[in-house]
Amino acid sequence: MSTDVTKGLMLKVTMMAVAQYLFSFFDLFR
Repeated sequence: MSTDVTKGLMLKVTMMAVAQYLFSFFDLFR
């Protein structure tokens, strides 16, 4: 069970990092 929780946490952190990267990336072209 702990592995599932860890996997979900890693996925959430990765998605947040990707979203932040995309936002800063699009900010360059404004």
